[in-house]
Amino acid sequence: MNKKIAIMIFVLIVLLISSNGFWVYNSERLKGKIAKIQLIYAQEDLKREKEYVGKLEYQRELTKSSIETVVQETNLYMNLNEQLQGEYDVLQKDMDALLKSDECSNRNIADDVRRRLFSTN
Repeated sequence: MNKKIAIMIFVLIVLLISSNGFWVYNSERLKGKIAKIQLIYAQEDLKREKEYVGKLEYQRELTKSSIETVVQETNLYMNLNEQLQGEYDVLQKDMDALLKSDECSNRNIADDVRRRLFSTN
């Protein structure tokens, strides 16, 4: 009888150890599956981050290009303004000369001033 009890205890111990090993094996498999899922999510997050960074870089380039365009246009308008101011000063002198001269009826000066005013150059 003691032999039967000893064998039964031995069998129970073996079953317990093997079932514990089974659970350890399954838990390791489960950990591996969880790690794979975490890796997939991390890769998807990385992909989304790269797309977001790409969009930000594109927006930065657009903004930089827009700023450069505005600066160029501002410089162009400032140069045009200086040219117009110079032409206005010349016309103002011509008008002053015309008004001060005794020859106010002289059509050549008036035509010259009109031509300069309405010239498209």
